[in-house]
Amino acid sequence: MLDESCASSTDCCPGFTCSGNRCRPPTTTCFGTGNTSVCASEAQCCGSLVCAFLRNTMRCCTGARGGCRTSAECCGQMLCVAGRCACREPGTGCNQDGDCCTGRCSAGRCVP
Repeated sequence: MLDESCASSTDCCPGFTCSGNRCRPPTTTCFGTGNTSVCASEAQCCGSLVCAFLRNTMRCCTGARGGCRTSAECCGQMLCVAGRCACREPGTGCNQDGDCCTGRCSAGRCVP
């Protein structure tokens, strides 16, 4: 089935393949963090990537506590710290609620 988790193509329905740990039709490819294509849903993103704001456009990116090599891979205004996308503390800048460690994003700032 499309979008089901998988370890290999044998975990998927006939005709589907396992790509980025998700079952996909053979013609479907997933986007990684380096891809310049915009996304409309997480189904288009590889593995555990999410479809969220990245540099003011919806793109596949790494969410809070996800693995990263550079801050450019992290969603919103999160930074890559010690190989993980770090959520933002209250009072710091944000693009969306998912950027904040606690609370929500309001007027570009994380608030409790």
